[in-house]
Amino acid sequence: MGTMVDYAYTSLFNNDNILAIVSEDQPPKMIPDENWPYGRYDLNYANLVQMAMDFPKTPLIRQPLTSEQKRRISHPTPKFDFNENLPLLLDGMGQNFLDVETHEQMPHLFLAGAASPLYDAKQAEAAKALQPNMASQAVVFPDVGHIPHLEASESFNQVVVDFLDRVLAK
Repeated sequence: MGTMVDYAYTSLFNNDNILAIVSEDQPPKMIPDENWPYGRYDLNYANLVQMAMDFPKTPLIRQPLTSEQKRRISHPTPKFDFNENLPLLLDGMGQNFLDVETHEQMPHLFLAGAASPLYDAKQAEAAKALQPNMASQAVVFPDVGHIPHLEASESFNQVVVDFLDRVLAK
């Protein structure tokens, strides 16, 4: 849901005060259509609410997590309240931020899991193609689901650090 907030902020406040964006496995438009086939698998306006309600039951990862990872994420502070955040999820799922992508001026790192149960990994490159900043990148992590920062944490962190180093060096 963080990427939805990035897109909404950028659409409201333009590019001011944003040095770069890193988005993880989420396209700028979640409902696919004939012009944007990279939305969430099987999502449409008729089933949007049901798919949002089913989200907590959706298996998101493809790689097993270590015991240490499970321990660290089992006690989030503060605890995530799905029902409290449901309106944000529903709003974001229905948005079309494709136009925001075409107006972004800052570098954007699009990250995707090749085995995401939610989106075709091609969405990362397709979104990057809309974005005019030549420093933007798309990276797809092989054999990884919707949460690359957990499933491929070392390579994920290296990709993000390298991207931010390049952005900060300019």
